[in-house]
Amino acid sequence: MKVVLRLRAHITNPARRYTNSYLPPAQQLYDWLIAPISEELEAANINTILFSMDEGLRTLPIAALHDGKQFLIEKYSLSLIPTISLMDTRYRKLENTQV
Repeated sequence: MKVVLRLRAHITNPARRYTNSYLPPAQQLYDWLIAPISEELEAANINTILFSMDEGLRTLPIAALHDGKQFLIEKYSLSLIPTISLMDTRYRKLENTQV
C-alpha cells in the first residue's frame, strides 16, 4: 500500500508534472503484479488484462505501471471490474422476473 500511495502521490502532484519521479514505484508495482505472470501472458497471446481490485488498490493507476521500457497500457488493453466484495452474491430465483 505504501508503494501504491507513493505512485499516486507522484503522478497527481503538480510540482512533479514534468519529472520521471513516478517511475520507481511504477516499476516496483509492475515487478510485483505483472512480471511474475508475464511469460504466461505472452505464451497465451493475452492482449487484455481484467483487474478486480479490492479496497486500497482501487485507486491504483494500473495503466501507469512500467516495466522499465514501456507502460502496461502500451502492452495490453486494460479493464477494471468491481471487486467481489461490492457485489450482492445472494441467490435470487429468476422465475417470473421481468426485464
